[in-house]
Amino acid sequence: MQDSQFILYSPSEAANSGAGFWSAEDGWTQFDKATPYGVHLRQVLPFPRSAHGDAGWVLVDSILYLSLAREFSVDDDLSQKLDKLDDRYGDRVIAARAELFDGLEIQGVREEHQPGDSAGSCVEVRNEAPQSYSVYVHYKPEGDRGGVECIGDFGGHPRAVAYAQELSKQYGWPVADFVPEEARLPSRASGFSVGHLAVRPMSGQRQVSAQF
Repeated sequence: MQDSQFILYSPSEAANSGAGFWSAEDGWTQFDKATPYGVHLRQVLPFPRSAHGDAGWVLVDSILYLSLAREFSVDDDLSQKLDKLDDRYGDRVIAARAELFDGLEIQGVREEHQPGDSAGSCVEVRNEAPQSYSVYVHYKPEGDRGGVECIGDFGGHPRAVAYAQELSKQYGWPVADFVPEEARLPSRASGFSVGHLAVRPMSGQRQVSAQF
């Protein structure tokens, strides 16, 4: 985490011809000119003024960052990076404990901008307006254990479905796809909200309590 970098983003400033990203030299500017800041500076720098007071941090290479790149970057490779996302880590989560699980879920995911929060953003299950798609493995209810754990992140719904079906065939688990038909193309990044079901990143994986 100490090597992580962040940029400053303001949705209200971005509404002004896309100039919603902070440059130490130019002030609010375009995405590709944003100044990256390290963890230490993120903790001590004051937020710059913005039209609606909505400036906040975005972790470089996070879902929100890549979603913003898809919308605002003129760099073809960067703007297409989220669409090509295919990150599978079920083998690390399931490992030799497949008996703990009984099913798979496909959920739409959105990383919401949180103005003024030093954490920068919050990853949420948002099936009605996803930026990307995740596959979760469902724990068998037992004592205090339950819920699901994320095992893959994808820029497109078809990739998530293919991975879930691959694991379903391997382990004999059913797949529950919670993404409605009309949300199987990812939505754009701009704007922000709070609420819904919060999912906290945990060492590249995510856990969340949910009904299966």
